[in-house]
Amino acid sequence: MAELPALPLEDHADWQAVGRVNQGGFNRRASCSGTLIEPDLVLTAAHCVMKGDGSVPLDRLHFVAGWLGGEYADHAKAARVRVHPGYAFTPGPDDIALMWLERPLTVAPLPVASPVWAQAAMLGYQDTRPHRLGARFDCDRLSRAQLWLGCPARSGNSGGPILQQIDGEWQVVGVVNGTNGRASIGAPVTIWVLVQMETGLE
Repeated sequence: MAELPALPLEDHADWQAVGRVNQGGFNRRASCSGTLIEPDLVLTAAHCVMKGDGSVPLDRLHFVAGWLGGEYADHAKAARVRVHPGYAFTPGPDDIALMWLERPLTVAPLPVASPVWAQAAMLGYQDTRPHRLGARFDCDRLSRAQLWLGCPARSGNSGGPILQQIDGEWQVVGVVNGTNGRASIGAPVTIWVLVQMETGLE
C-alpha cells in the first residue's frame, strides 16, 4: 500500500506541533496522529479517542509533540476530550475530536481555518514508520463536497492534519480519518470546531 514519504529531517523542526496521540503512555502504543492547535489543545480524529464501548480513559491518552526517533519537543496527558456529536464510528466529516491537555505545551501551535478548493498537505505518523513524521504537500482535492484528497494514508496517519496555504501560511483545515489505499478522506474544520476552541461548550 502507498504511504506518505518521510519528512526530511531538516524540516522536522517546522512541524513540531504535529505529534502522536498514544493510548498507553508517552512512548508506546502510538495509535494515531494529532496537531496542537492551541497551547493545550489537540485536534485529532474521533476514532483515535474512542473505542467500541465508549471513550478511551483519559489516563491512557497522551499527546507527544514533535516525536522523532524517541526524542520529542514536549508532551502531556489528556485532561478532557470532546467528540463531534455526529460521529457514528465511521470515517467521514464527523470523525473529528478535540483533546485538551493537562498543561500548555512549549510548542507553537498551528492555526486553523475552514478548507478551500485548493491543493492540500497531509502529515502524520504511520504504522510502518512510527518514529518519523511522513508528509505530502501536493495532495489534489478531489471533491468540493467532501475533504477527499489524492494522497494515500496508512494506519497511524488517522488524526493527522490536513493543511492548506491560506493567506500565505499553512493552516490546519481538517484531519485524516480514512483511506482506500489511493486517496484519503478527512473531517473538515467546521464551525463546531471553532466554537469548541472559543468556548469549550457543546
